[in-house]
Amino acid sequence: MINNVTDFELKIPVNRAIRWICGFGIIGSLRTAFLTKLNNDGIGYFLFFIGMSLLELLGFLLSYSTIQVNQISITTTILFTKYRINWDEVEVIETDMRGMLGDPDWNNSEIDFDIGSTVVFLGKEKCFPIHLTALGKRRADFLMFLEKLINNRQLQVKPLSSALVRHKNTKVKQ
Repeated sequence: MINNVTDFELKIPVNRAIRWICGFGIIGSLRTAFLTKLNNDGIGYFLFFIGMSLLELLGFLLSYSTIQVNQISITTTILFTKYRINWDEVEVIETDMRGMLGDPDWNNSEIDFDIGSTVVFLGKEKCFPIHLTALGKRRADFLMFLEKLINNRQLQVKPLSSALVRHKNTKVKQ
């Protein structure tokens, strides 16, 4: 259990089962592409299965993404790009947690983190989304930390304003 927000550090790899699924998909697509070429079934089938193997390769590379949470910031690495927002910069948290959507008084309501899939941290000209499905088994740890963070910093929680959120001004220059 997390006793103190300052002692918390969490590094979460994206679900490792995705690597296996994509690996088998790459092998299967390349094998099928080779067999269609060998049987002279046409260039269209060959190109289709090569394209499928490239999509599987992208999924395989994306499976090496990580999310790192500590007392200072939250950082995510997607492919070869890092995104970070410091907790001091976060002013508002938006979420699609259904337990909060019907409540007109967001700051005085009890937050139900059991339902929903997206949490967006907003600051001055910054946006940092986290999709909770990527957290896997560590989701509960992250949500406990988030609840303590909201209480300690008195952050405002609102309903998600857009279904399409992306990182904005949080890219780490290396």
